[in-house]
Amino acid sequence: MSQLQPYFIAEFLKDRKLKILLWISAAMLFLAVFSFPIGYYTLLRLVVSLTAGLLCFKLNKDDNTLLIVISGIIALLFNPIYPIYLGEKSIWMPLDIITACFFVYGAITYKSSKSIESV
Repeated sequence: MSQLQPYFIAEFLKDRKLKILLWISAAMLFLAVFSFPIGYYTLLRLVVSLTAGLLCFKLNKDDNTLLIVISGIIALLFNPIYPIYLGEKSIWMPLDIITACFFVYGAITYKSSKSIESV
């Protein structure tokens, strides 16, 4: 593995932590269709963008261009630093469900990278 890869990313890809994060993000996205305080949605943005970013990194290793682009779009859409406001919750609900389904797909098809060397 490349020497430029940060240690914490290598650890996420080495074992099943990313798979667990995918399941947690999917569950949070499915729950987002209900009414919660604004703090929940801020936390959701943080968790989903982190998950999408790590998944993007993992998929880059696997050379899966379409899924890399989808993960990148999700990371940008849910980023908490420069949030994208789509207005009403009725617009966010289908995006939450589609993103949750994408993460479920990612968790089911995830293969742990046991051969990744620590930096």
